[in-house]
Amino acid sequence: GIFVAALLIITAVYVPLRVSFYDELTLSFLVIDSLFDLAFVMDIILTFFSAVPKRGGLLETRHKYIAKEYFKMWFWIDLTCSIPV
Repeated sequence: GIFVAALLIITAVYVPLRVSFYDELTLSFLVIDSLFDLAFVMDIILTFFSAVPKRGGLLETRHKYIAKEYFKMWFWIDLTCSIPV
């Protein structure tokens, strides 16, 4: 949660600055971009193993149910945002 939020904030600042002021893609930029992409992909994978709340305040831990709930909406948003550009 907090790690991904921090990554999103850093990405929201880093990407526009890099695109605006640096024409050349250097090895360091490539490494940084790849690490960000890897972190977001790892977040997608870890979400499949995170319990989700269900009615009554209990947590659902069955992977099939978690995947079903994740695929309903957030997976597609996360996947679209994680595609390297």
